[in-house]
Amino acid sequence: NDLVSFEKIGSGNFYWCFPSEAFNKRKVRENKLNASISEVEQEIQQLQKEIQELEPGREPCEERTKLDSEISTFSQQLSEIQKECSKYEQFDPAQIKKTQEQIQLAKDAANRWTDNIFVLKSWATKTYNIEGKAFNDSFQIPEDFDYVE
Repeated sequence: NDLVSFEKIGSGNFYWCFPSEAFNKRKVRENKLNASISEVEQEIQQLQKEIQELEPGREPCEERTKLDSEISTFSQQLSEIQKECSKYEQFDPAQIKKTQEQIQLAKDAANRWTDNIFVLKSWATKTYNIEGKAFNDSFQIPEDFDYVE
């Protein structure tokens, strides 16, 4: 809490605390908080003044109620159209491209692991004189194991 000051001098660690230093820190913090409070109060007064200025224009009338009903109708239509569009989202070219990129990424990863298995199989056959079929049987690798195209 910044109540104790610390300094390393040579091989020694020195700690000290001055009562006036803690008081000054609290006083500075108090001044900052008071300044922010006054700023917020000014902003509140300004916003209340704006509200009072805008109030006379918000009296209910026929045109206003008509426009409010149109807005609600249009918002319902918008939500229905968005639901309809979500049905066809899977056919969006950007979505198709993203899916194709993910498929290609998965294929590359599968081929990388396949290549790692073939390298391990080659290393094991050379180092331990194991036949390829015995290696495949030991690790349950199918006969038709190959790269993904």
